[in-house]
Amino acid sequence: YVQKLKPSFMTAKRRFTLTSANTIKTTEIRNRIGHDSQLRMIMDHMVLKGNISAMEARNLYRVERLTSRIHELKKLGLDIISERKYDLTNTAYTRYFLL
Repeated sequence: YVQKLKPSFMTAKRRFTLTSANTIKTTEIRNRIGHDSQLRMIMDHMVLKGNISAMEARNLYRVERLTSRIHELKKLGLDIISERKYDLTNTAYTRYFLL
């Protein structure tokens, strides 16, 4: 599995780009995770899109405890940061970004 696209995204603090070193790291971690696991689905989503929120995880993958899955991915070695955001109704939520 080789990620050819290099997604980049903006945060309030700085601009991040997925580098080839991160691509190698995600490939190694991906090989340690089962094919149908929630971790695999969340990691694949973050590699392709660059970020995820709890609502996206719940609606797309039926993951109810995204924070726990993010914690497990961090323990496996992924560099993930969280950023507090607000929707149009001024409700706070957390979006997780893959570095």
